Amino acid sequence: MLVLSAATLTFLALTALRIRCPLTTSHKAVNEHFEDKVQQRRAHPSYNQNGDVENFRETTATLQRETTQKTLITNKMVLVVAFFSHAWTAKHQAEMFDDFVRDMPKNSVCVLLDFSMNYAHNHKGAAQQEWWSAHQSTLLPVIVYMKGRCGRVTWARSHVFLSADLGHSNAFVQHVMDFIVKEYLEKFEKEGRGPLRHVHIWSDGCGGQFKNKNQMFWVSQGVSAAPGTKGWHSVRITHHFFQSCHGKGPSDSEGAVCKSGMYNAEMKHGEYLADTEAAFHWLMKYRAIPEPPEEGAAAEAAEARKDLHTISFRTFHLVAADAVDHNGLDDVDAVSHIMRNFCFDGAPGSNATLTMSESSHACPGCFEPKNLVWDGDTGPFLRDDANGGESGCTAGLGAGCDNIEIGVCEDVTMRRSDAARNRKDLVAATRARLERATKLLGDGPAHVARGHAWVLVYVSSVGGARDANLGSDVVPVRMVDGIVKMGGGRRAHLMVHWPDVAEKAEDSAAKTKN
Repeated sequence: MLVLSAATLTFLALTALRIRCPLTTSHKAVNEHFEDKVQQRRAHPSYNQNGDVENFRETTATLQRETTQKTLITNKMVLVVAFFSHAWTAKHQAEMFDDFVRDMPKNSVCVLLDFSMNYAHNHKGAAQQEWWSAHQSTLLPVIVYMKGRCGRVTWARSHVFLSADLGHSNAFVQHVMDFIVKEYLEKFEKEGRGPLRHVHIWSDGCGGQFKNKNQMFWVSQGVSAAPGTKGWHSVRITHHFFQSCHGKGPSDSEGAVCKSGMYNAEMKHGEYLADTEAAFHWLMKYRAIPEPPEEGAAAEAAEARKDLHTISFRTFHLVAADAVDHNGLDDVDAVSHIMRNFCFDGAPGSNATLTMSESSHACPGCFEPKNLVWDGDTGPFLRDDANGGESGCTAGLGAGCDNIEIGVCEDVTMRRSDAARNRKDLVAATRARLERATKLLGDGPAHVARGHAWVLVYVSSVGGARDANLGSDVVPVRMVDGIVKMGGGRRAHLMVHWPDVAEKAEDSAAKTKN
């Protein structure tokens, strides 16, 4: 953590605000802009869990007030300290990313990933209604950095994953990362590089995709290479995060290459990419980059043209729409202080122990810590008690470090949650009731339902209160009016409204009054 003296902070604050010293006798009022919570009227009233009507919602707004110079400085000092801490972390993590890419050993890879915005398949001649309901595809560009066989050059290899599944969840991230790690395990073995030991993942801190307890649990488990077979070993996973709002990088450029190419093909050249599979085949044909040469004059020329982040290889992967189970992740215990840390290290063989630190660091000790050794017989990394648990990191930021001058480290053991009910239970119950409903409807009378008949319907409620009570989204409903003629024809769909607690209370009060 960067430490600045009070005098330095005061000087910087005064310079930024361009006002006189607040310790003078001047009490001239100044305008101060600040953020605070305000009540905003809702467009439509809502109900809380107690059944009370809510006409306002709380939101954050920028306000202005008059205050003295001294009060202004006192209030802004907190923001100044937080800003300089934020800025230092952003700069430090960006520098460490380049250091990792440049200095990592041959038995490691560095992975950079980030979701691009969904691509909408628009084309020439589309009707107005089709424009607003175009098919969309998920794009997840993944760049894998690895040393060449000679160890002189770092090659950047792009893997772009496309899918009609629009769920940008951590389950999708784990699905992709499992593929990437096993892909490079096989590549290292096939090319005789030796086993892949360490995977460094870099991403932004999106809580729904990367920086959450499910991802930390996956990191703490590591990835096993063919357990029980000859040469079996576990891969150590470390996930590093950029500072908030500073996560843009080469992966975003790869997303732009794909989307701009498909857009130009559809709008300028008349290509018709109807769905994700069509987009995948087009990208493989026109945007893929073959493997660079490894020997001879061509290889030397490729190395001479190679910058640190130049893409040397690009391929695409099609993920089936139903390949990822977004509700299939284990329920795990929450990780405390996850937001303030930017490096999460999981060592195989450490009983799912996750080491968190406030910042990343790139040195030989970080890549191969002294207190984590490789046992060639059993495979995983093990604690080395002979070294007294000392860190191999020169700055005290590596796995197991205890130096708090630059970064504070702490260990946490990841465990599966003991909760008896989770999202998978609701999905299973809904699926079972849907199957039972289909069977009942198939075995029932062949005529349409009329007034006072019971039917099974699929109901979706706001807030999930009905789901919690009934355990699924299928419920028996008794029809009141039966078939209703509308415009000379029969109604094809039945609109069902599920009354919430507030409406039930209002109905009960009205009946009592009448």
